[in-house]
Amino acid sequence: MPVPAGAVFRARLPFIASVCLGLLLVLFHVGLAAEKDEEKKEEAQGIRYEVKLEGVSDKGLRRDLEAVLDTKTYRDRPPASAVLLERRAEEDIDHLRDALRSLGYYDHEVSYTLGEEKARTLVTFHVRPGEAYRFGSVSATGEPAELAGTLLKPSLQGFRTGDRATSRAVVAAEERLVVAMKRAGYAFAAVSDKKVIVDHASKTVSVAYVLSPGPAARFGPTTFTGLESVREDYPRRLIPWETGERYDGRLVDKLQKDLLQTRLFGLVRIIPAERLTPEGLLPMVVELKERKQRTVKVGANYQTDVGAGGKVGWEHRNLFHQGETLSLSLQASEITYSAGGTFRKPAFLERNQSLVVDSRIAREEFDAYTSNFYESSILLERVLIERAEADARPGQTQDETLSIGAGPALRLAKVKATDEYIGFPIFQDDTFLLLGLRSFLRWNTTDDLLNPTKGGRLLVEANPYYEVFNTGPFLKAFASYSHYFRILAEPQLILANRVAMGSIVGAERNDIPADVRFYAGGGGSIRGYPFQKVGPLFRDEPTGGKSILEFSTEFRLKVTDTFGMVAFLDGGSAFESSYPDFGSDIRLGAGTGIRYFTPVGPLRLDIAFPLQRRPDVDSAYQIYVGIGQAF
Repeated sequence: MPVPAGAVFRARLPFIASVCLGLLLVLFHVGLAAEKDEEKKEEAQGIRYEVKLEGVSDKGLRRDLEAVLDTKTYRDRPPASAVLLERRAEEDIDHLRDALRSLGYYDHEVSYTLGEEKARTLVTFHVRPGEAYRFGSVSATGEPAELAGTLLKPSLQGFRTGDRATSRAVVAAEERLVVAMKRAGYAFAAVSDKKVIVDHASKTVSVAYVLSPGPAARFGPTTFTGLESVREDYPRRLIPWETGERYDGRLVDKLQKDLLQTRLFGLVRIIPAERLTPEGLLPMVVELKERKQRTVKVGANYQTDVGAGGKVGWEHRNLFHQGETLSLSLQASEITYSAGGTFRKPAFLERNQSLVVDSRIAREEFDAYTSNFYESSILLERVLIERAEADARPGQTQDETLSIGAGPALRLAKVKATDEYIGFPIFQDDTFLLLGLRSFLRWNTTDDLLNPTKGGRLLVEANPYYEVFNTGPFLKAFASYSHYFRILAEPQLILANRVAMGSIVGAERNDIPADVRFYAGGGGSIRGYPFQKVGPLFRDEPTGGKSILEFSTEFRLKVTDTFGMVAFLDGGSAFESSYPDFGSDIRLGAGTGIRYFTPVGPLRLDIAFPLQRRPDVDSAYQIYVGIGQAF
């Protein structure tokens, strides 16, 4: 008898149900595994998020607060979970509160929220800085009592009642108080305590310093360690104090600076003894580590008007074991070839005096002339002023040096040139022997040799000559001054200005050797114009002048730590008369450039354009490449 279909289905129903249940379980486990894999993948990638800071309109304050946010600094390293993200944000709340207090905002409110924006987690910090607190009273106490009163005012520069009460100013004033006590003769000076009192009612902050100057000290014997090839009598001659003289921290700093400037030592540490002798003397130990004393230098430059050039140099900084420097150099370009040497004997007879012997032989093939010459001089250089003044910021100084030099000089030259006399050519093809006196004065208050941002530089030269064969006596004088102004600190914007004037008196222009006259134009003079071609010309070739005037203005913007931009205007001319003729044709050149800052100075690339272009003389533009700022 056939079995009904319904009965068959009912008989197989448990089997079908178990199969379906098994399939569902398999699908569930597969989905669960896929979900866990996705969670593991997300966990491995971390919680991606964005950061916002709300409630701060001041750009400077906003920048300072964002700098302390770990959520912002480490955003490229996201936390593995939301819990860890919350922990990071909560720690940043403490960072923000500390930063606000250090900047003078004691009445602040800070919080954060987590949300979503564009499918990402959003961390929003809500900040209400409140009113900035101001400095109220400031005091300093200590023994002897008169010391505290003497030091307080000059040490608290930049820390005035009514200024915003920042922790930076409190710490900087403490550092200046310690420096001032050490300058006053207290070698073990310290600030033993300071109390910062915040008055929320008046929104002021008062600061009280407790000074611990310790005993007054006098310089004791000085011992040098670490010397190998340098004889001890040389660094000993650089000591700026006498045994028994009252201790002054400025003199200690000066000795360290002078020893480093010899370039003989890679390490200089000056360590006072831990206690005074029974006589009140403080023994000093100078730890030195000598560095390599020979250097090879290689340089290159390029200018469209004179072509490419290069320089190779060798230097020995301890020739006779007392810091004597011998420098030799070879220089070549498309228009010049030279070889020279300089010997410098430091601390000659006195610690602030040097003997300098300089010699050079060269060939110059310029449009203005061709010259083969040898020149030499022996100069005695003396430093008259050398000091460092503290800047408003701790650890910053403004150096000032004033030096003079003078000595006999000799120049023997064979010169070929073409001059002009009432429209007719005059050919100069003579041998000149110049005996003279070189003299100079240099004054420098800048903060950096290769890239100054403030201060000024003055150079004055006066060189009387007697030309033996043809000309007789004449005087060549030159002066230049550069000054640098910091307009903006961040980003750094510097205004640099330079003016220079020169004059030759005592002889007619055509009697003066062509290679001694003044010429203007080119990379070191008036950018945008060809080398030496701003001034008197004869048949489009320069003939030189008896006077010169140059001026430059340059805006220098430092965009990043390694990259900067400049815009500049140069002007001036050379003149036939002994004094600049301000009513004659002054040439102007303008341009722009980039700077790449390196440890050895900025690499410079400038392009300049003549604003009064002469069709047969000037190119449309000039390009200059070198190391160091233009001036």
